[in-house]
Amino acid sequence: FCEFMKITILGSTGLLGKTLYKEGKKRNLKINGISRKNKKFVFDFRKTKNLINFLNINKPNIIINAVGIVDIDKCQNNPNLAYKINALPLKFLAEYTKKEKIKLIQISTDHFFSDKKNMKHSEKSKVKILNIYAKTKYQAEKFTKINNNHIIVRTNFTGFKNEGNMKTFIEWVIENSKKKIALFDDYFCSTIDVKSLANFILDLLNTNFKGIINIGSSSISNKKKFAEKFIKKLGIKNIKIEKKSVKTLSTKRANTLGLKVDLIEKTIKKKMPSINKVINNLFKEYKNDVCKKI
Repeated sequence: FCEFMKITILGSTGLLGKTLYKEGKKRNLKINGISRKNKKFVFDFRKTKNLINFLNINKPNIIINAVGIVDIDKCQNNPNLAYKINALPLKFLAEYTKKEKIKLIQISTDHFFSDKKNMKHSEKSKVKILNIYAKTKYQAEKFTKINNNHIIVRTNFTGFKNEGNMKTFIEWVIENSKKKIALFDDYFCSTIDVKSLANFILDLLNTNFKGIINIGSSSISNKKKFAEKFIKKLGIKNIKIEKKSVKTLSTKRANTLGLKVDLIEKTIKKKMPSINKVINNLFKEYKNDVCKKI
């Protein structure tokens, strides 16, 4: 399929969008990106006419939507804004891509589960909506399905943005690694490094897969253990991480986000990395890329 792919990434300056663009270019794919910060192609996701005009001119055959407000408290405090950015545009996008016979990839979330701590959820597991963020992302999934030729990726990832005030989880951990910090020991997920995630998504585009698919690490860790392992990898001793409960947060959220990854492994014929491998990947990226820029 590769030589026929013409990919447009929506939200190309976000962590995943930026990484997809970079990894796609390494594969010599025809790939472009638009976002509200992109100097070349600027757009506001709420202005659908502008977006449709852009797509009519560029004529991609695959659209990856990586746009979204991921700040859970911000979504909770601004439900209308969350709906207008996280959900509503997918209705127009799905209708447009269906009409134009374009494959639509929606980047969703794993914030749908709240049960046993180390439980792995399959693509068919029952969804539990606990906040506005999850509600808007689930609504986006429903809209995406208007176009039968779709992939909905449920995932949880981290990596290095190297910019702005909004730090990623791993950037926050590094910044605070020598301080006394508190992290959740009752918040479990299958976090994957963004570079691996981007490459698995690009691999997926080389298949005929349609539907919902989980992409994450093959194992589950709570946030506290994940941070401890990474800080040890940095060579910092006497780590001072206190236990904190996710139940203390003002916005109620799902906390057992483990994902079953058999389907993605079977589809692209590759193994998903374990949490230890994810930490090694992040450490390698930090040493090779991030440290050189500091």
